[in-house]
Amino acid sequence: MKRSIKITILSAVALVVIGLVLAAAAFAAGFTGSEQYEAFSESFPDNIKEIRTDITAGRVHFYRTDEDQITILYYDNENHYFNIEEQDQRLTISRRSLPWYQDAGNWFHFGGPEYDVEVGIPSGFQGSLILENHSGSTRIQDIQCLELKIKSSSGSIHLDNVESKRNLEIEASSGRIELTDIRSQNSIDISNTSGGLEMDNVDCGGDLSISGRSGSQKLSQIHAQGGIVVTASSGGINGDNIVSQNDFSVSLASGGIHLSNIKADSIQANSSSGSIRI
Repeated sequence: MKRSIKITILSAVALVVIGLVLAAAAFAAGFTGSEQYEAFSESFPDNIKEIRTDITAGRVHFYRTDEDQITILYYDNENHYFNIEEQDQRLTISRRSLPWYQDAGNWFHFGGPEYDVEVGIPSGFQGSLILENHSGSTRIQDIQCLELKIKSSSGSIHLDNVESKRNLEIEASSGRIELTDIRSQNSIDISNTSGGLEMDNVDCGGDLSISGRSGSQKLSQIHAQGGIVVTASSGGINGDNIVSQNDFSVSLASGGIHLSNIKADSIQANSSSGSIRI
């Protein structure tokens, strides 16, 4: 073997070893910080017209509180930190994190709280919720609001006993979406690139639109004052006890469509590859 080839191979091996050492050091640093959280709490009046979140990575929980104020409990450590701002009756909750190579240990959330931020919403809240979570779960329980919009790049979305007086919109790139006991006085629009969807006991005051590329769609106990449109590229679509005051349309490129107890002005089901049962 020529000398130049030997030098090249040795250099490559050295670079790999150095990379592994640096990665291990970053992981150790992140792991150490992951168990050292400090809790903070803040309160705001319930006349806030809008609550916005901009979370790079974290687990978010909204719930109903018996207090007459909006309460926020959040956890900071040396790698993740929140910023809470109120201006013109708009409340903004943002979180920033260190780059991934400085925060490897926190990927696993060892020793941390169940949620990174918990927001208590009074029963008399009349504002909107505009939530964006780039990576991490979003859970909303027992909430009434004027309007609800959720955008997520990666992470599950769970809504339980939620009512929106206007539109309800969910846009997700990757992650499972589960909706239970949902009421919207206007339309509901759900888009999910990758991940399953499960909806149970949903009352929609307008049109219901559901679109997905990959993942199963399971719908039960659905009532819409307008039309219902469900489209997907792959994955099964299952629907039971669905009522539309207009048309009901289901379209699937690959996978089976199974529908039962459907009431609508018209029912249309199309699958390019897969069985259809109505």
